[in-house]
Amino acid sequence: MIRSKISGALSFQNENEITPVIINVKEANYIPNWLKVRNKITSFIFTSEVKKGDLVKLEEDQRVVSISLSQRLNMI
Repeated sequence: MIRSKISGALSFQNENEITPVIINVKEANYIPNWLKVRNKITSFIFTSEVKKGDLVKLEEDQRVVSISLSQRLNMI
């Protein structure tokens, strides 16, 4: 059984759509060279924005533990 590293709701209407993500990695300060960090939370957790089509690259990266899809909260 293969378990996905991605958590959160995702619609694949457009592979080029940018989605905010929270990424947890195995090695301190590791950042895939093709990603731009939005905010560093700890040495193992950071936020970024990726194209939905690029989530597969993150999931295949052995140093990435998990990927959480951020969602905007509706204002009341």
